[in-house]
Amino acid sequence: ARHADAWNGFGPPADYAGSSAALDEQCRRIGRDPATIERTVLLRRLDDPVDVDAFVAAGATHLIRSIRPPFDDAD
Repeated sequence: ARHADAWNGFGPPADYAGSSAALDEQCRRIGRDPATIERTVLLRRLDDPVDVDAFVAAGATHLIRSIRPPFDDAD
């Protein structure tokens, strides 16, 4: 909360929201505007449906999709 420019979380949106809220509280405790920290989320599994809107509602400003080989170069 004191030094970060960005924070990365993961997990279901409800867990992400709880962690993001905890970061907000720590920022307020030290007098920092929580909006000054970029919120990223790591989306790990391609086969799981992702509720992007839920992560955005939970505070995510940047979504990162993890992918693994084999890659299809035609896409």
